[in-house]
Amino acid sequence: SQYLPLVLWMKADCMATLRIEQDTFVREREEVKEERRMRIENQPYGRLNEIIYQHAFTTHPYKHPVIGSMEDLEAATIDDVRQFFRTF
Repeated sequence: SQYLPLVLWMKADCMATLRIEQDTFVREREEVKEERRMRIENQPYGRLNEIIYQHAFTTHPYKHPVIGSMEDLEAATIDDVRQFFRTF
């Protein structure tokens, strides 16, 4: 707990001076796609929770996986990321 003020200051500084550039965006998106492959798509029964949640929830946010789908990741653009950063 003694480091909480320092960590919050560091995170605030990072968010205040964030630069969203095309090469960084592409690299990070590929990293997330690889993480999805490793943890979900290449595992036996890896998509089971996604399938269950998709059928169990109709409008609740649990219907959609946190990491997103490959289609979501492919469709994301750098403008989407910049707009999300400005909004939130």
